[in-house]
Amino acid sequence: MVHNVLTNYFALKLIITATTYVVSDRLQTYGGSPYSLGCFDPYRSADLLRRHISRKISLAELQSSPLAAKIQSPNPQENLTRVLAAHPLIERTRGIPKAIVSLASLINATPTASLDQLAEQHSNLL
Repeated sequence: MVHNVLTNYFALKLIITATTYVVSDRLQTYGGSPYSLGCFDPYRSADLLRRHISRKISLAELQSSPLAAKIQSPNPQENLTRVLAAHPLIERTRGIPKAIVSLASLINATPTASLDQLAEQHSNLL
């Protein structure tokens, strides 16, 4: 499928993610470059999670984060992201984007549960 897309749409810019190395002569022919993507750091993980959930998160539901007790930044959104980055649920994703998006789906599926409650209920999550 990738070969057909690259052949038929030569001007198309395409990003392919794979858990194994993709070997294709067409990728080399059309200027493809492999990049190894690592895991996200906790801050970027928290940012990705916040962009994929459909409800607002408050500091009140992040009390199991070690940073919840003190203000990390004068900007409320920045502070919330930093506290969320230290939360156990974010740590369990290990910075893997697929795990972060799966966590966002779980949060969206249980809109009344706080993140602390989800962390307790799903201690073996991910």
